[in-house]
Parts: sequence; C-alpha cells; structure tokens
Amino acid sequence: YSADGATRYDKMETKPVAGDTVKIYGIIGQYNGTAQVKNGWIVEHKTPTPELPEEPEKTVTLSPVMDQGTIDNGNILPNVNTRIHTYGLIAVEGLKKVTVADTYKAYYHFYGADGSYLGNSKAWKYGDFTAEDILAMESAATHIKVAVGFDNNAELAVADFPAEALTVTAVEGYE
Repeated sequence: YSADGATRYDKMETKPVAGDTVKIYGIIGQYNGTAQVKNGWIVEHKTPTPELPEEPEKTVTLSPVMDQGTIDNGNILPNVNTRIHTYGLIAVEGLKKVTVADTYKAYYHFYGADGSYLGNSKAWKYGDFTAEDILAMESAATHIKVAVGFDNNAELAVADFPAEALTVTAVEGYE
C-alpha cells in the first residue's frame, strides 16, 4: 500500500524500481519458508538523483595584441628590438593557459587588481603556463603581461611575429 494506506501497490502511479530506497511498515510473516511483508505500507520512497555527465567547459583561444619592446619592473621599454610584449593586461581569472611556441621564450609580469606592478617570473619560461602556474609564482596577481623573445636573443619585430606563436586559452566569454 501507499504511505497513507489508501492505494494498493498494483494501483500506485509511482512504484519503486531497482536502485530506489524504500522504507516499509508492515508485518513480516513466512510463506513457504520465505520471509515476506504482509499488508506493508511504503512509508518512504527515495529515487536516487541520476548523475549527469559534466559538460566540458567551453574555451576560446585568442592571440593577444603585441607591441615592440619589453617590460622592466613594470615599465615599458619600447626601443628594445629583441623583444615584444603583450599590449594590454591579460586577466588571470578565466584564464586556462598561455602558450608560447617552441622557438620563443616568455617572461611573465604580474599586476594587482589596481594595476600596480607586483613582480615578474624571475626567469624565462617555455611552453604552456596555466593560471595556477601564474598564481604559484605570484598569488596576488589578477593580471599579467608577457614579454616574448627568441631563444637566441635575435631581433624580433611585431610584424614578423605570427599570431599563433603566443596564444591565450580561456573560458568562453573571457575578456
């Protein structure tokens, strides 16, 4: 019967199925040597919530605008012809990774929420760097700028720098 005792099991709209949790009130008796519930009432019926597969996070890949020069303690040095740097600040929140192509190296510069310069990576970095990597270097960083150069310190001009050589992968809607 239902919890209120009014509806017989065979007439119930929602019946327990395998995997459900059911609390029953009733008399346990024997029938041909097997225990059975006689005149039982379903007092509680819980259906587990199905676990939905996580939808993969949507990402976008961007190529930041680059400018000639480098960054020294937060100051832009525009006349350095062996480096280029990201023109604007790159937000750490929503950032998945910064990728620098194989023949290039990158120096990360960290900025706080108010735009103040916090420091730098203290060494050239290669390959991918995630937001977690950046925050491990400077936990207060909310934004970064990236200076890029060749491994051999050869001249590097913005016009000769392919857009795919420095990319930012971020969550969809990242600005």
